[in-house]
Amino acid sequence: MIEQQDPLYAAQAELRHMKQTVAALRDELEHAQEQSEQAVQHAVSSASSETAQLKMTITALRDQLEESHASRGKAVRQAHAADEDELRQLKATVATLRDQLEAARMDKDRKSRVDRV
Repeated sequence: MIEQQDPLYAAQAELRHMKQTVAALRDELEHAQEQSEQAVQHAVSSASSETAQLKMTITALRDQLEESHASRGKAVRQAHAADEDELRQLKATVATLRDQLEAARMDKDRKSRVDRV
């Protein structure tokens, strides 16, 4: 009972209680800071991972686009070459038919002259 009435004892008890409260609050604050730092590190890690994935996706899409352009260019060149080849063949056929027609006309003209004589 003397302890309860002694103002020094009460002040010391209050001081101990406040020190315990400060220590508990400090521990809680440190824990909150650690959690906050971990959350920031996790967010940075996630963002870095997502950035790396996006860069890989961009690279893959760019490669596909370049391959598509190259493939399309090759197909156009092949089609153009095939068209040119067909055109050369048609011109050769026309020239051959023209020569044959001219030869047939000359034969016909010769026969006509021979028949007249």
